[in-house]
Amino acid sequence: MRLNASISIAALLAASLAGCGSGDGSAPEGGGLAAAEPGSAAAVAQTARGRVRCPARIATPAAPAGSPTVDVIGLRPGLTYDEAANIVLCDNPLMVVTEEKYRGFDVDSGGESWRKGFTGAFAQAESTLTPEEQMQDSLRRASARSAGAREPDAVNPGQSRVYVSTVGLPGQERVISASRRERYDEAARPTMANVVAALTGKYGAPTADDDQGGRRVLKWAYDPAGRRILETSPYFFSCSAPANPDSGSNLSPNCGVVVQAELVASGENPALADSLSVGVIDQAGGYRLLTEVEQAWANRDQARRDAEVARAATQGAEPKL
Repeated sequence: MRLNASISIAALLAASLAGCGSGDGSAPEGGGLAAAEPGSAAAVAQTARGRVRCPARIATPAAPAGSPTVDVIGLRPGLTYDEAANIVLCDNPLMVVTEEKYRGFDVDSGGESWRKGFTGAFAQAESTLTPEEQMQDSLRRASARSAGAREPDAVNPGQSRVYVSTVGLPGQERVISASRRERYDEAARPTMANVVAALTGKYGAPTADDDQGGRRVLKWAYDPAGRRILETSPYFFSCSAPANPDSGSNLSPNCGVVVQAELVASGENPALADSLSVGVIDQAGGYRLLTEVEQAWANRDQARRDAEVARAATQGAEPKL
């Protein structure tokens, strides 16, 4: 099973879906946004976020003591959709979340709606361009792409982007994977060595470390039983995680939880880091959940069909012969 990595344009989530309610009278996070200039990024964020309770309330039980660390800023497989959205919103007062309507794992739900995941990104100031100017700008960018120009980076320096994939019946969606990419401000870039030290300090010694100079990929892979996947395993290369939020991912019953990090060096100074992407996925758990949800939808559909037959048997029109 493979996740479609196409990006969708979707409406902003309602604050209630993000676990943003505040029942104890606590002030919304980032109170300074209340006086934000209309049209500014802060004002856009305030409108989209509503009231956000921080730190996020997490009811999903944590992994047993001694289990490997497998979260990305607190995001981990098994969390509810709302818990994950609350964590992302609490990461920065300018962060907003957008439900992904099309990207995600496909399940035949019989036409019913369920939440496949969401994207978290920094709010952007409202455009000051007229509709005609926006159209011209879109045409210029399309022309530049057709001429081979690189698309502008979706993440600005000093900002981050998150993608969370979920599966489940409506209201019961659980996280399968989470990815986060952060770009560093030019004046605050950490050293590549310090970032690697921070990664190994949190996740331990990697099961794989591919240093390509300007790009370094580290991986912490476990099988479904929680054992580290080393080079002697036939799944050493196939068990991976989507480090970048724009990457697709696979689900396999042969792989367990995998954490993967991609560290990109600065073009001006390769000893400094330009960006860091870290992702986590529970491949076997996601595969099992997806299978269970598919069966649940099939059972619902069969129950509907059976009910229609039973009703027709007693209430259906008599055939005219």
